[in-house]
This record gives sequence, structure tokens and C-alpha cells, in this order.
Amino acid sequence: VLLPAIRGSPPLDKVDIWCFQEVVVPEGIKYDSSQHWRLVAGKTDKDWRGTAVAFRKELGTHTPNTVTRAGVSTCIVGEGKAVCGVISYHLPHHATVDQVGVQLAALARHPAIQERRVCMGADANESFTTRAGGNTAVAHTARGDLFLAWLLEHQLRLPPQRLEEPSHFPYNTELRPRRLDYVMIKGTHSTTVHISDYRDIPASDHEAIVLWTTGLPLGGNQEVHAILQPHGDVYAGLKEAAFAVTMPRPGERFKESGEPQKAPSRSPMRSRGDTRRRLWKQVHSSRKKEHKAWAQDLARRAGERSWYAYREVKNQARGDKQWEEALTDKDDWREQLAKHFQAIFAKEATGEDRISHEAVRYISLTRRGLARLLWFFNDVLYKGPSPRGSSFQRRERQTTSLTITAQLLLRRGLPLLRPIGALQFCKAGSQSVELILALHPLAQHSHEWQEKFWIIKLDVRKAFDSISQVYLGDLIANKLGDSLPWESRTWLQLIGARGFKVVLGDATVPISQTNGVRQGSPDSPSLFSAGIGEAIDQVVEDLRGEPRQGPDPKLPPAPHGIGAFMDDTYIWGSCHSWIQKCLDATQARLRQRGLEINPKKTMVMCSRSAAEGFVIGDRTVPADPPESIMPVLGSPLTFINQPGALVCEMQHRARRGYHANKKILTCKEARLDDRLRSSITLIRSAALWACETWPISDYILKAANSIQYHYIREIIGRKRGPHEEWLSWHQRTLREARMEVYRKKCCGGRWSSFILRVRWQLLGHVARHPSPTRDILEWRNQRWWNAQQRLHPTVGARHPHQFHSQLDDERKVIKTAGTDWMQQAQDREHWQRLLDTFLEQQDVEWATGKQAKLQNIRQAKPPAAKRKARAPRGQFPSAALLAITGGMCP
Repeated sequence: VLLPAIRGSPPLDKVDIWCFQEVVVPEGIKYDSSQHWRLVAGKTDKDWRGTAVAFRKELGTHTPNTVTRAGVSTCIVGEGKAVCGVISYHLPHHATVDQVGVQLAALARHPAIQERRVCMGADANESFTTRAGGNTAVAHTARGDLFLAWLLEHQLRLPPQRLEEPSHFPYNTELRPRRLDYVMIKGTHSTTVHISDYRDIPASDHEAIVLWTTGLPLGGNQEVHAILQPHGDVYAGLKEAAFAVTMPRPGERFKESGEPQKAPSRSPMRSRGDTRRRLWKQVHSSRKKEHKAWAQDLARRAGERSWYAYREVKNQARGDKQWEEALTDKDDWREQLAKHFQAIFAKEATGEDRISHEAVRYISLTRRGLARLLWFFNDVLYKGPSPRGSSFQRRERQTTSLTITAQLLLRRGLPLLRPIGALQFCKAGSQSVELILALHPLAQHSHEWQEKFWIIKLDVRKAFDSISQVYLGDLIANKLGDSLPWESRTWLQLIGARGFKVVLGDATVPISQTNGVRQGSPDSPSLFSAGIGEAIDQVVEDLRGEPRQGPDPKLPPAPHGIGAFMDDTYIWGSCHSWIQKCLDATQARLRQRGLEINPKKTMVMCSRSAAEGFVIGDRTVPADPPESIMPVLGSPLTFINQPGALVCEMQHRARRGYHANKKILTCKEARLDDRLRSSITLIRSAALWACETWPISDYILKAANSIQYHYIREIIGRKRGPHEEWLSWHQRTLREARMEVYRKKCCGGRWSSFILRVRWQLLGHVARHPSPTRDILEWRNQRWWNAQQRLHPTVGARHPHQFHSQLDDERKVIKTAGTDWMQQAQDREHWQRLLDTFLEQQDVEWATGKQAKLQNIRQAKPPAAKRKARAPRGQFPSAALLAITGGMCP
């Protein structure tokens, strides 16, 4: 609110530093910034109002900042040099002499007071006068004498001015105006000091004291001076072409029209007294109306799927934007940053030359574009001596070539890396959901057969930043050296990062680097995942021949026992000794690559309560009970009540997705169809993440439809009528939302149909490609169970107790495609034709058929015959109860 108020009406548009008193601000130090201003404000727990300092961004940044009783200060630093210290102080009118002495003593310890140049603005609540025959200020109270003595002690002085002019104009007109506000300086000189006449702009009873100084180094906008290139420079042409095809779109920020100030007869700057105050109120009211209309139009365009409007809405809703100011508050922030970010990199879309990778790709498609790029790379990879004065140009060109070179190396060298990591799911031809799909049957079968089974999630400490560059070099040399020697040499130079820079405002902190991949480079994920995959393959080879059989010899052990997606490594099995050996071998192989497992963040989950833990490093990690939930790439995994955990996560994500974009989805000015289409991206994509791995359960499908109807009702905006009961409103609006889903394609269909469709597609993908996920799906499948049933009970495996057969997805797939469904999935067209049959068999009804008012709706399938109810086994979990009662249609 304060920064727009000082946007700069003439002649205040030339002011560079403001000192505010009696500002409404929370306790502590708070930061804010706009397009042109930075603000530091704060107060203590004993202050009624706070103080603040604002200055233009062109001056620099602020550090350090200090707040004490009745005062706040900051040091403005620009281009690595101190510009000046700024202090804002408010002497309370009720403070005694002793209290003022304590406040001033605390103010004297501020770092800003020690600067060579200091500017101080104060609401002193004291009236000073000029000594007769001179320019010396004289106080008339003991408190005023103490304040003037403190100013003299710290070499702060009042510039020559007319102290008899009032600056405080009480709202009560019976009280006389007085001079209470002053500006003091040190280390500089003033040319003019006067009291302004614009207190109605911020609606205050204090006028601003305007002081013009000389000798204050004011920094301007940093401009990049282009170096003149000789005629025919291909690189200069490439740079100009990249700028030509790159069209930066301006932001969607609010801009005032300024219509109320344009009329000369109504200009507040030309009026005085009550007329000026009334006109300024009209200006503020007009600005609020314009801003409200702009916000509504922005929400409308965002609801109509405008990316630029949506980005601006998210920027407006962002909470704390001033993390940079809080980070640079302390004097030793550079040392702390260097210590904390020793292995953290910053990804940039473009380099120092501001040439984006997308622009270069576009240029390569034009006439003679590839020839110019070839000349460019020949110049970059030139190994001869560089001409004098070309160091900056060479560094600039390397910044541009990093992304392009990495893409070229990936295109040539990635096929040679693909054989590495059969159990690494982060590779070409594999998906992240395949790992989630592989872990779900492990948890389900272990609970179904009452088998003691462990699943361990390993946490690699600072994985991307700690992997050894020496190992990555050996990996490239061994796999690519013989086939692609020149590409290998180039790749070795590309991964050899020796340092990086952290830029905060105008400050740059260099950080040395010895380990880690170059984050932001396209080749980094491929190299890192290949290294982890090679480590897992070596672990499997080290444990070859080790017994993995669990306590029950009738049950075959789970396949593989280890897998990973990037650095998220998972180990599973029913043999405790084998898992411990696998952990030891994994730690040893990762240690060879400079990686270390963090036992504090490693999670061990067992299907039995009070199970044994495992030793990782020098620490024993206990096993969590089967009710615990393990996050696997953002999807919950548990041994007990897997559908309930999935529904809870679905509700949580849908709720967060809706409330994060509520302003867009409920904007009445936007078309309903556009808002419903936006809900597919903003709500469904978040709520149904990894839904292709969920079990095919009517409970999950009905809960998904219920959540969809609930948020479509919120988007439509149906409210309760007068004297309408909640139950009737709830039923009526959910039925209307269901009708919208049925009629309009913009809703994307029912969520239950979407879940079944993507599940069928993923099963076909897994069946067509040999992978660890396919091996796990074939483990203890229906064919194996049928073979066990044909054996004698003393030989074949039998379930130790009753189990929920409806959670076995293979039974439902067999109902559609038969027991040889993996063989039928090899034919893509045939598998796609079976999708409609699968949806007809497994999708839930549109309605239960129990609504008395909807006689024309026929059920999707006839109701199944009721079976004899079983005795209850126990209390349902609270998560399932919440999903059933949270919005299901009757």
C-alpha cells in the first residue's frame, strides 16, 4: 500500500530516499519492493507503530538492517560500495528523558550511523527554533536538548532552513500547526530544504520535509555496451538473429490511466485546501476502481486460458517475495551463502549473451543457418592461441554453446549409455509411474499372503551436487572413448565444472566446485541416472548367488530386489539377511561415486509390526509399522488400506489445486467452458497424479467422481436458495454438476473413466516392453495361483486367511482380455479396441438409480445380486469414512 503511494507525482518524482514514521507494520523487520522501490520497515513489540525507509532500486540494495525501539536503519550498497546509511526515527510524544536516552543509545549502535554519509529523517515531536543572529537550532525542553546533543555527538547536523515553518497540521483545526519533523545529514551538503504541500496524497497530517543534497553518488541503470564487431562476423550475425526471432512479451502489470489528473481544472496539484483533499480522494478512489477492473479482467483472461494472465495472477498471489532482502540482512551473509550453497547451482534460460536455446534451434531451420552454426562451433572449439583482447568474447560464446553442445553430445552418445542401468527407471523408453506400479503389487501380495516383507527408500545426501566428476569422466571414457573419441573429449570438458556464481541483486559471490554435475545442462540427468544405474547393476552382480528366499519356501521371492528413479533408490524383499547385504553393497558402490546415504531420511517399512530394522552406515534405522505411508515419487504406498491412502492424497491435491487457482476458476466474467477446461489442467492433473498405478477399486472410482462433481459445482457457483435445506441443496447441485460432466466435453469426462483409460494404456505399455515392472506383474500372478491350486495343499501355496480379491487388478484385466492378456497387448490396435469393453465392465454407474426425481436415468449396468452380509471385521479407517461422506451422490 505504501509503495504505490510514493509512485512520484511532480516534483516528488525526483525523490530518491524516503523516511516514514508511524507505519502500520508487523513486529520485526519486513521487506517489500516494487518495480522502482525497495522498502525496509520494522518495529519492536513495545512500539505502537513502526518506521520505514524506502529508496530507489537504482541506488543498490540494503544491508545490514537494524530495528530498535522507535527506529529502523539500513545501509544502501551499490556496485559493492556503500552509498549511505539511512535512519528513520520517531520520538514518542509520551517518552520521558530517560526513555529517550535509552532509545538514542540503541540507535547509536546501528551500523548505518557509522557510515561516511548518513541521512536521518525524524518525527521528533519537538519544536526547534533558530538562535537569533545565527543558524543554530535551539530546543525548549530537556528532551529536545538531549536529542540535539546526540545529533552533535554523531556529527549529524540540521541544514540551514526556516524552522518556524510548520510541518504538522492536526486534524483538529482548533490546534495550531507546529514544526515537528526534521531531516539531518552527515558527509554531504544540502542545496535546498523546504516543506512540501502534498500531505493529502498519503492522507497524512504531516508534511514531507524535502532536502536536496550534493555529493550523493546516484547509480543509473546498468547498460550493456555492445562491442563493435568487424564486418562479416558470423557470431554477431547469429546474436542479432537470435534477438530478432526472440519476441519478449511485456508483463501484465497494472498501469494507471492517469485520467483524473489530466484535466487542468480538476488537477489536485493546482488546488489548495479542502478542494485539493477532495480531489486526491477522488484520485485514490479512481485508482482503486481501475485496479479492481484490471484484476477482474486479468482473472477473466486467465480463466480463458491465457498463459500471460495466469502467470501474473500467480505472481500477485505469491506470498513472501523478498527472500533476497532477508538473506542479505546480516553482515556475514556472503560467508553464510558460500558455506550453504557450496554445491548448489543456478539454472539460467540464457547465458551472458542472452541467446536462448530455442532461438538457436529456430535459426538452424532457416536458410544457411546450419552453416553459420558450424562456423560458430569451429570458432568455439578452436585450440590455438586467442588474439589479444578476445577473452570476454570467448567466454561469452562458451555460455551460448553449452546447451547446444550438450544436446549434440546427447544425440550421439546417449545410445551408448542406454545399456547401463536395467533397473534404472529414469531412461529412454521408461516412465516414472512404472516404478510406482512395480511397488504396489509388492505391498499388496505381501499383505495378502501375510508375509514379512520390507520396502526401503534410500535417501542419497546431496546427490546431484556430490557425485564425483572423476567418476563421470571415467564413465564417459569407458563407454564412449572407443566409438566416439572426439565427442568424449568434448564431453569431458563440458562436465568439468570448477565453480559457479551466485548473484543477488548487484552482489556476486563466487563458489568453488570440485564435485557434482553441471545443473541446468541437458546432459546432467542422463549422466547422473546412468551412474546410479551402473551402481545398481554392480550391486546385483555382487549379490548374485546369495539366497533371497523368505521364511516360506512355497512363496517365490520378489524379483530383482532393487530399483531406482534418478537418485531415489528402493530395496525390497522378504529375506532380512539378503536386504542387509544389499544395503552394504549399495553403500559401497555409491561411495565409489562420491555419494553417501543419509540414514536420517531413509525410510524402512515392513508388512508386520515390531519388525527388525537395518544398519545403514553407523546407525540402525528401525522399521515402521504397516500402517505407515511411504511417498514414492509423490504417490503414497502402504501395506494396509492402500485405497484409503490414495483417496486422502487425491482429496488433498485437488483441494490445494482448486484453492491455489480459485480466483481464476470462479471468475464469472470468463466463459464457463474455458474455466471447465482449465480445471482439467489445474485440478485433475494434480489430483490424479500417477492414477494409472492405482488399484481398480469401485471405492476409488466413486470417490474420484465425487471430488470432481464437488469442484465443478464450485466452478459453476451454485449457492443455496432462501430457506433451502443443506441436504436438498447438496443433492441438487451435485446432480447439476454431474449433468454438466455428461453433457459437456470440456469437462474431460468423468475422472473414473480417465483413471481406467490411463491404467489400461500403462498395462499395455508394460506388457509390450521387457522391464522389471513386467517381471513383478508376472510374479505370483493368476497363472501361478491357478497352478498352486492344482497342487496338493501340502505342496502348493495357500492363503493363510481371507483376502480382498477385488484389489487384485489382474482378475479384472483377465475378465476383459483373458489370462494371456500380456500376449494380446502386443497388438496395439487390438488392445485399444478392448478399452471400450474394459470401461463398460469396470466403470461405475452414472447414478445409483435411487433418485425419485430422476426417473429417466437408466443405470449403466444392472444391479448385482445382494450377497449375504459378513460380520464386520473391525472399524473402518477414518480416511475411508471421510471419502464416503464427503460428497457422494445418492
